[in-house]
Amino acid sequence: MSSNSITEKDLILGLKNGDEACYKYLFDHYYNPLCVFVKKLSGNLPVSEDLVQEVLIKIWTKRDEIKIDRSLKSYLFRAVHNQFLLHIRDKKFQVVELDLLKWEVLIDESLADLSDRERTGVKLDKLNAAVESLPARCKTAFKLSRYDGLKYKDIAESMNISKKTVEHQISKALSILRKVQF
Repeated sequence: MSSNSITEKDLILGLKNGDEACYKYLFDHYYNPLCVFVKKLSGNLPVSEDLVQEVLIKIWTKRDEIKIDRSLKSYLFRAVHNQFLLHIRDKKFQVVELDLLKWEVLIDESLADLSDRERTGVKLDKLNAAVESLPARCKTAFKLSRYDGLKYKDIAESMNISKKTVEHQISKALSILRKVQF
């Protein structure tokens, strides 16, 4: 299939009909430019390649559901941009969870000479005291997140602040709590 013999409309139709030659053409024609685009966003070529491959695989596996109402090129670049944003969001969540896990391990190590029951009581007392000593907004956001299990969006609405402010306040709380000696 030569680039002169296929239109964008034919390519989209071919993809929807499961034409592997159309998919190969799409991959060969757009893979490198998409990788370059995502690398500019991420600064990491292997991550860029993975994200572009994920998008291209989704396009093939969900070809029946695809609705392209603008140019294919525009659709592809928007799709990899959205995939990159999801990657960043997931990575940020993983970092916060990893920080919490590290914090719990440090607490356990510092109380290793106590029995399990004593350790739990001491940890809870110190943790509660540390949480109570947080600045007001920080404490409220942290409690709503960790004790009540609310999502950042819900916390933002209940506190009448932005989601970014919630993220900042919880990050600040974790930073303060990491410094507490258990």
